[in-house]
Amino acid sequence: MTAAFETPSRSKSLEIVSAVADHLEREPIDLDPLYHSIDPDAIDSLFDTSASSVPSEGTRVTFTYERCEVTVTRASVDVSSQPNAATASGLDTPNEGLTD
Repeated sequence: MTAAFETPSRSKSLEIVSAVADHLEREPIDLDPLYHSIDPDAIDSLFDTSASSVPSEGTRVTFTYERCEVTVTRASVDVSSQPNAATASGLDTPNEGLTD
């Protein structure tokens, strides 16, 4: 399932948290802080349409947040679930590589 959200009046970092919370059917306050995945100030700065240098239409940032793939463009925030996110991140084997 992929969700796209377009709300140009809010900062991109708030858009991202809201979009991921909606996608996961959770409250934004229940998510990990966005800065654990990406620098919110950098995202806001990159996509600040009130700045003198507006990002080009093709500017795109993709990263993982809350086991979702998030793609940010000037026009939208797309969120999709990552198949087997726990396996891909190694979260299903917390003691892997540890020895007594």
